[in-house]
Amino acid sequence: HDAVEDAGGIPRLEDIRARFGKKVAKIVLACSDSTDEEWKKTVPYWERKNKYLEHLAAPKTDERAVLVSIADKTHNARAIVTDLERTGYAVLQKFNGTPTEVLKYYEECLSIGKAKNVPDTLTIPLGLAVDTIGEYVQAGSRSQTKDSEPR
Repeated sequence: HDAVEDAGGIPRLEDIRARFGKKVAKIVLACSDSTDEEWKKTVPYWERKNKYLEHLAAPKTDERAVLVSIADKTHNARAIVTDLERTGYAVLQKFNGTPTEVLKYYEECLSIGKAKNVPDTLTIPLGLAVDTIGEYVQAGSRSQTKDSEPR
């Protein structure tokens, strides 16, 4: 599902189409926020993610692609929570977006998943992960505010 976005763009999509057929290629393409590495490098995080969210929420988006995407986001959010529990707030600094943007992205994915009737076997764990990420973002914001206050 991430091959086009992370490992080769359109040539990789053609490889997927040849190996797995048109239906799978269509789902993989629909799960990709970009097919162009240069575009991905130059467009700010939130602009790129917001464009993907609009695509995911669109009525015409294949429900199988939404399901695969929300499964991926659930896995990713849970992995972020694991990293947060292990190493703390600094994990959120590894993203191209701010911690607040990362949280907003996963909140929007959850909202879309619920609106598109993705099974609760995905939306419940995604929701729990989003709540935990939100707690870390709030705590990190408070901590940064305290650190920047005059003593």
